Amino acid sequence: DIPGWIVASDNGVSVALDITLTEELKMEGTAREFVNRVQNLRKEKGLEVTDKIRIQVSGDDYICKSCSTFKKYICAFFPDGFTECS
Repeated sequence: DIPGWIVASDNGVSVALDITLTEELKMEGTAREFVNRVQNLRKEKGLEVTDKIRIQVSGDDYICKSCSTFKKYICAFFPDGFTECS
């Protein structure tokens, strides 16, 4: 076993995955979860995909940094308005 890696072998083929969670991966996960939660809120409120919404983010430093770092990803889902933490 290699610390921080998962290794599997089958029929002469081996695959090794680095399972280390870097700070960037954690922030990306936070940004993706943010998008997911906003999409769920849209659905709960009966909004259509074509309905325009504006989003303003406020939160702790980690949330703000995650949203800022992955702003391009978030804006792909909400092109009508996304404002980062100020």
